[in-house]
Formats: sequence, C-alpha cells, structure tokens
Amino acid sequence: MRFDALAAKPGIVDPRKLGFVMRTLCAQHVFDETALEVFANDEESTILATDECLANSVRYTSFLFPTADVLPQLLKDPVLCASYTSRDSAFAKSIGKGMGQFEYLNAHPE
Repeated sequence: MRFDALAAKPGIVDPRKLGFVMRTLCAQHVFDETALEVFANDEESTILATDECLANSVRYTSFLFPTADVLPQLLKDPVLCASYTSRDSAFAKSIGKGMGQFEYLNAHPE
C-alpha cells in the first residue's frame, strides 16, 4: 500500500512523516518497501497481524521498558518505595497514567 493511502486511513496529516516511520520499520525488518513509497508486511509482521496471542504478548512486553525506566527513581523515593498500592507502582508512574496495571488494562482493553 502506498504510504499516502496508508496515512489517510487514520488521518495522518503529513504522509511523508509516516514514510519516514515506515522506512525505519523496514530497516528493522518489520515491513518491506516493495516499490518506491509502497509498503507491505514482511514475514514477521504478517505473523503478528494474524496471530492474536503473539501480538498480545508483544504489546504486553512494550509495558516493560517504560516501567523499568521509572523503577530506579521509585526505589530511591522513601514514600513511593514504602508503598504497596498499585497507584504508586512503577507502572502507574510510567504508562499507567496514575492507574495500576490491572486498572489500566481494564480501562484500555485495546
């Protein structure tokens, strides 16, 4: 699919920026640029697009990096480190928007 058509679906304003992102993903072997400005799934992204369990596993692991980034600061904070409430967790302080992991997942099932 051409990147301008791909950008139109979600309403991306500047298709060229999507083109930069797509080429970066091609360099990481996520997509293939089959012709100039035309992108297609490669073997790996086809599997992710068709295997819901695998796709969910990948989405779940994306929670780990932002959480791990916040964890050292949290462990050095005497108040947060002493707390065992989910709203004071590294997850809540990173991507949870103040919610614990399960509360966040229930609020954002996508």
